Amino acid sequence: MGTVIAETLFFILPAYAANMAPVLAKAMQLPGATPIHKQLFGSHKTWRGIWSGFTAALLLVWIQRTLQQYGIAEELRLLDYEHNNILLLAGMFGIGTIAGDMAKSAIKRYRGMPPGQPWFPFDELDFIAGSLVFLAPVYHLPATHILALIIVTPILHALVNTAAYATGLKERIEP
Repeated sequence: MGTVIAETLFFILPAYAANMAPVLAKAMQLPGATPIHKQLFGSHKTWRGIWSGFTAALLLVWIQRTLQQYGIAEELRLLDYEHNNILLLAGMFGIGTIAGDMAKSAIKRYRGMPPGQPWFPFDELDFIAGSLVFLAPVYHLPATHILALIIVTPILHALVNTAAYATGLKERIEP
């Protein structure tokens, strides 16, 4: 199971980076803070989130491609980064991540839930679902790896949110 978890984490790193990028971009006061659609997604879903998510995913996919070119971490690699378009992969990971988060936000608005209100386990897994759906045309993650994501991601989510709160990047710790 340790190998499955390591392979899964290596594979999903671009989505994790894309999911964290909007928080970092906001803290850095980068441009693009205009909400995409307040009524549908809430005021926290901005154009900055989309471009920062894509950019973070692109950086991670490029790193993974470079590692592959040098034969590093081959035992962890599930995707062929060298023979896939890294812009396409970055879009699938990055935009898929943000789309999953936005879809969950739209459902929360439909249900009358205010922006920022915790919604377990959807807050922890929305971006994973979005990225896997967008990646489906080029890669299907094995069921064992999906199970590993479902188990590991909420744990990592809690750790990262606690660290973000402790460093002032987030205003509160999300459950």
